[in-house]
Amino acid sequence: MQNFTLGKKGYAMLLFALILLIGSSPTYGQCPVPADDNAATAGNQQSFCALATVSELEIDDFDGVDPDNVRWYRNATSNTAIPDNEILRTQRYFAGNGSNTCTARQFVDVTVDDIGPPTADFGNTFAPCEYSTSDNSTVQDLIESVVGEDIRIYEEEFTGDALNPNELLVEGRSYFADQKNPDTDCRSSRLALRYEPVLAEAPTAEPVQTFCPGATVADLEAEATSANTTAFRWYSTATSNPQLPSSTPLINGETYYASQIVNRENSPLPPCESIDRAEVTVVFQAVTPLESTQVFCVDPDDASTNPRVEDLVSPYGTRFFADANFTQLLAPQVLLVDNEDYFTANGDPDTCEATRVVVDLVEIPNAGDDVNETVCETELNNPADLIAQFNALLVGRDLGGTFSDDTIAELTAQFTSNPIGVFTTTYTVDNGSCTDSAQITVTVIEATPAEAGDDQELAFCSTDGIQNLFDFLSADANPNGTFTFDSNGNEVPSGNFDPASFGGQTVEITYTVDGDTPPCTVGSDTAGFEIEVTQAEPANAGGPVTATYCENEDEDVTLVSLLDSDANTTGSFSAPFESGIFNPADQGTGTYTITYSLDESEDCVTGIDETTITITVREIEEADAGEPVVASFCVTETQDVQLTSLLADGVNTLGAFDAPFEDGIFNPASAGVGV
Repeated sequence: MQNFTLGKKGYAMLLFALILLIGSSPTYGQCPVPADDNAATAGNQQSFCALATVSELEIDDFDGVDPDNVRWYRNATSNTAIPDNEILRTQRYFAGNGSNTCTARQFVDVTVDDIGPPTADFGNTFAPCEYSTSDNSTVQDLIESVVGEDIRIYEEEFTGDALNPNELLVEGRSYFADQKNPDTDCRSSRLALRYEPVLAEAPTAEPVQTFCPGATVADLEAEATSANTTAFRWYSTATSNPQLPSSTPLINGETYYASQIVNRENSPLPPCESIDRAEVTVVFQAVTPLESTQVFCVDPDDASTNPRVEDLVSPYGTRFFADANFTQLLAPQVLLVDNEDYFTANGDPDTCEATRVVVDLVEIPNAGDDVNETVCETELNNPADLIAQFNALLVGRDLGGTFSDDTIAELTAQFTSNPIGVFTTTYTVDNGSCTDSAQITVTVIEATPAEAGDDQELAFCSTDGIQNLFDFLSADANPNGTFTFDSNGNEVPSGNFDPASFGGQTVEITYTVDGDTPPCTVGSDTAGFEIEVTQAEPANAGGPVTATYCENEDEDVTLVSLLDSDANTTGSFSAPFESGIFNPADQGTGTYTITYSLDESEDCVTGIDETTITITVREIEEADAGEPVVASFCVTETQDVQLTSLLADGVNTLGAFDAPFEDGIFNPASAGVGV
């Protein structure tokens, strides 16, 4: 191995090379490092409020780069730096230097907190209504018109301080509104607004305007004071509301007040209406009225026929006044007065014309009400009787009227042809101004034979209350007859029969129908009513009952036959034996408990009572009367002996004993000595 050593010249050359190396390396390749607001997340992050600029981006390590020489780029290789005053957006930015020698730029991810600009219902033009040249909106007025959180107003879109709320706005100038994010306190981007106030002053008008009577509010005139005026509104006072309809009649000597409506250009908001109003006093030109009379037919007994102003007919279609000077406009509902004057006019300045109407109230003649009368053919023997019937119906009506559709002659001819049918005429009375009509109809019906209906058999309890016998007539019976007791010939008043007066009796009553006008019958007929009245007794269902049957007994048992002999038999049996029938063979073996009830509301008794019937249905057993039995008793023994008790155990006890012991009882003392 060979060793080399440096001489003095060699040391000098090495030192020179190191100096060159050190002198040429300090700035080349150096890159600033962006600050990181969130070390927990990979990469560099920075957050800003809206309207922050690129100049506010922060550097954590300049790495030898002059702070004034730091530049920001849109990507890692761009040669064009971003202006320092550019508004930051949520995106990535790259840090470099002005000499563009940083070849490994580091980036930062920027998040901009912007909840967005506030909103305005009127769009971008703030056009408040102002009512005089001295009015001027303030910044506060603009703040109150914008929707958002903690609104502030600026003169610049991106920079500048908020304006004082008391500062006056300048017409035609643009302003900018932002709001605050309530969660972060960041101010938002800004909404551009232009201040264009709408001046709405009172219009101008001739203070006195002359019209023909009958003119309306639509005829009033005013002049606009704004190029954007779209309409005028007229009022009855300087402050009243609402406006008068254009069809409102003008009144002589009255003063009317006009506002003007000024449109807001480039705004969705409604137009402005002036607060101040121009005054106009109305004067009517003199006109000699024409004469006219209007007749109204009235019924003094019917207030609904009383005419009102609205019933007057104007030849011009205009409203009516109470005086010739047209100073008292009449309401439509005012009642008209007989012989009173009412005035109306056309309102046309070229052919000005008025009319005085005199009201003539004429009492309506009385033709009476429409009537439809039904008579039986037996009442009318000839056409003269029919006409007499019509004349009778004229009572209470004004006489002297006429008959039409049909006439009297036509009615007579109809009756002569066929006396049965409908005869109708219209009766009209006329007093020269008013008429009244009524339709009079006479219906002639054919007589039918009297019909008392079928005989009836009725049953009541003495507690049933009064019964109207007409309710029990058969459907074909005439309902105009009378009921009489057969026993004494006395009439049953109005057919009302009281069972309480006939308890325990059978009452015979005759219903008689004689031919009569209503219901137009001829001849006579009778029907007999036989009424059985059961006297109500205290409810007695009897004592409990037991009965035994064999399952092969196929015969219906009437349950009332099982009751005690003194029990009332009008009660009811519990389900399923409501019919009162029990058939052992149908029911089968078993024990059946049946409730028998009496109730005064249903069973012709007083009070309530009930008992039970217990029926046992037994299986068929082999006949076994047992062995002969011998028993001895002393003639002095008076106690009844049940003969079944003498039978041997297991013997059927359903058998029968010979006479005279059919009841199964033996009494030694009664039988006496013997076998």
